[in-house]
Amino acid sequence: MQSGEYDLPPVVQELMRKYKSRHLRYRTPRRVQAIKDMNDIPNPHDFDASDIIHLIPDYGTTLQCTCGQLPKDGSCLNLIVDEPLPIMELHGKGKFHSQEVVLFLQKYEVKVYPGGVQNTNVAPGWIKDTESIWCKLASEREAARFEELRSHDPASHHVATLAIPPFLLPTNECLIITPYYGQDLWELSTPSERSALAGPVILKLARQLCTAIAFLHSHNMHHLDIKPENIALDIRKDHQLTVIDLGSVVIGRRPCTAEGAVGTYEHVAPEVKKWFEWENKREELEKPCGYNPLKADSWAVGNVIDIILDSVLVDEDLDVDHLDALDGFVIWMKAKRPTMEAALRRLNTFSASSPFVLSDGSP
Repeated sequence: MQSGEYDLPPVVQELMRKYKSRHLRYRTPRRVQAIKDMNDIPNPHDFDASDIIHLIPDYGTTLQCTCGQLPKDGSCLNLIVDEPLPIMELHGKGKFHSQEVVLFLQKYEVKVYPGGVQNTNVAPGWIKDTESIWCKLASEREAARFEELRSHDPASHHVATLAIPPFLLPTNECLIITPYYGQDLWELSTPSERSALAGPVILKLARQLCTAIAFLHSHNMHHLDIKPENIALDIRKDHQLTVIDLGSVVIGRRPCTAEGAVGTYEHVAPEVKKWFEWENKREELEKPCGYNPLKADSWAVGNVIDIILDSVLVDEDLDVDHLDALDGFVIWMKAKRPTMEAALRRLNTFSASSPFVLSDGSP
């Protein structure tokens, strides 16, 4: 396991493979201890959690780089093998390796590979080694929203759907699994990826995003956390867009009023930001008025399109179809807060010969 490579020596992979079906945990201490053979393992209680590096038997890799401390032949690898712990004793991404999660996933032949930051609640994986999925530790409320929409074919309306039923855990979190819908728009807006959004793509994703939010609104659901990270785009499947997160959805029949800070401060409408600011400094600010969640969603849709336009146009070599019309659409969405049905009607009129105008006649 040399620095930057993460590969386990073949002798270690073979040892781990023998116990793979039991879903044991495999770890190695960060501090090297000389050993005579592979049975000479250290006592796990001699190490702090920060001293332990987790190993992934299916891939023959580690979750962290070992910084060149361990030789490639495994001669100084201290291997710790033990049963999964109860989820109540774990935190962050470690919960995906808990007894409860492992046993549930085993029933559906699901494997997950948590990585990245320690406190992430999402992990990629596979069902039966053929179908890519995302596994998430979600709130009961979010799981309920997915369940409520399940019979309405949300996938055909560009909203994520469950691949298997949700599972309530002792922590009061729900384990939910959805198909893999592609990279989120934030990833695609980076310098190395943003060419995938050029040409007609932004107009297409705008239509799909409005369709998704219109679908949620038709079921009296208001998203309230519309941002690039919560929207996936599968460039391999003709740029199919999917809203992948329902964690902030609130329910309310039209007309309705919402109160409270919901969503992500940087991406919510101005009237929702006031609630964030008031909740942080209750004594210094006057309590804001309630807001219309439909209009807050409309502003946020325009904001997402604005962000994606800006990220693509930074690259002078990339062009965006109907750029002037999309710029006008963003202004209109933020100023007028139309329904998603009205937004779709506007988007469907875009063509090279029909410039976009605001509903009051302004360009």
